[in-house]
Amino acid sequence: MTVPLDMPERAIVRAVNAERAALGLPGLRANRRLSRGAARHSYDLLRNDRLGHASSDGTPFARRIARVGSFRLAGEVIAFAPRGSGFRARTVVRMWMRSPSHRRQLLDGRFRVMGIGRMYGALSSQRGTMVTVDLAVRG
Repeated sequence: MTVPLDMPERAIVRAVNAERAALGLPGLRANRRLSRGAARHSYDLLRNDRLGHASSDGTPFARRIARVGSFRLAGEVIAFAPRGSGFRARTVVRMWMRSPSHRRQLLDGRFRVMGIGRMYGALSSQRGTMVTVDLAVRG
C-alpha cells in the first residue's frame, strides 16, 4: 500500500534512498498507515511542545506503531527544523546521517517501508517543521 506524498516528502524518500543505495541497500517505499501514524506523532509533538518518541500521553513508540498496522520490526527518526533554517529534505537527512543512532535506523537493511509525517508549527515558541519518519518491516 503506497501513499501519495507531497514534494518535500518525496524529497525525503529520495534522499534516504540515495543514502541506502550508496551502500547497496534496497530503497524504502512509502506506506499509508505509517505515514498517518507519523503525521499524528508530528502533530502531537508540536501540540504538546515536546520532542521525543513516546506520545504525549506516555504511549511508547512500539505501541503507537502497532496501532497503525502489523509490523515485525519498526524504527523511527524525528527532527525539528526551525523556520529560517531553510528546511530542505537533503539537509534533514544529512543531519540524521551525522547521528549514529539515526543513521543506524535509516540504513537498517531489514526495513522495507517508511511513513513520513511533516507538520509546520511551534516548538518552544520557535516556528518550524517537525518531521517524523517511521520505518518498518511488514508483519
